[in-house]
Amino acid sequence: MVEHYFDNRLLEVEPTTSKLIIKIIRHGKKGKATDGMRDREVLLTEAGLEDSRNKGRATGAKKEVSVAYGSKRKRGLETATAVMAPDDNELLEQIRKKDLNKNYGFDSLRLATGHKVVVGPKLVMDDRLGFTNYPTIVRREMTQAYNRGEMMQYTVRDSDRRAEETNDLQSSTYSRLAAGMAEFVKEKIRQAHSFYKIVKKNPKKYSEFGNQMERYAGTHQGNAESFVAKALEKIEGGDVEKRDEFLKKTKGGFKETEGCDIEIINEGENQRVILKYNLGDKSVEVEIDEDILDMIITDRDALDKRIKEKSNNIKI
Repeated sequence: MVEHYFDNRLLEVEPTTSKLIIKIIRHGKKGKATDGMRDREVLLTEAGLEDSRNKGRATGAKKEVSVAYGSKRKRGLETATAVMAPDDNELLEQIRKKDLNKNYGFDSLRLATGHKVVVGPKLVMDDRLGFTNYPTIVRREMTQAYNRGEMMQYTVRDSDRRAEETNDLQSSTYSRLAAGMAEFVKEKIRQAHSFYKIVKKNPKKYSEFGNQMERYAGTHQGNAESFVAKALEKIEGGDVEKRDEFLKKTKGGFKETEGCDIEIINEGENQRVILKYNLGDKSVEVEIDEDILDMIITDRDALDKRIKEKSNNIKI
């Protein structure tokens, strides 16, 4: 609490508070690809779409202060949009009509991971929320693990090692999936700082929304789970007990339209970042910071560096 003295009277002024919430959601049930259809064009089934809409209605999403993000696969953005704006069919139609085979210049899907495609004023595709599908050994083994119901176990415990053993710089491994999510969250942390400055300057501007911004991120199996698992590793200083408990309780990963939340709270000069997820019937909250996110990103960079050096016959 900030204290001001004026005319010998003590005035107590509550610090300004703002919040940016990120809801990271595994996409809903997807349809089947028709002949010649690429995976990125596959949409949700009607049941998957309705599940996403119902989640949005239950969440009480505020479209006015929200943006939906998804991977370059339409079903990810479709899920996030249905949660953000359950009854806005026009927004969903923008996604369905988007030609993903067109070259959009600086917004092209053909650019490197991390670049975006702006589908509409509230709709953004971001490769960091997706995965690669190259025909690598790691991808084949991950698919086999998925068919056995062991995808997350393989992803967390084996995928980085197998990528290194096979000189694989393409597959979406544990460290790469987690780092993509960490970069996405770091970007939102910067946005939260900017939003706080707006709220502090004009407290009434967003007061009807509780001085809160919302971001909805539609992802795939493996993205959010890798991020949570890696964050738990870093918080525990490398100990994997809580990570493994998370993997055991979530089994094959988050179910469709489930995931984790991140709350970025700015109060005065202080900022807190809280990661929330469900572990069985228990709700878990852990505090993270930019140092944790940087360590997650560093793991990916170190993995890629080792593989490149090995490929070039350079001794580490």
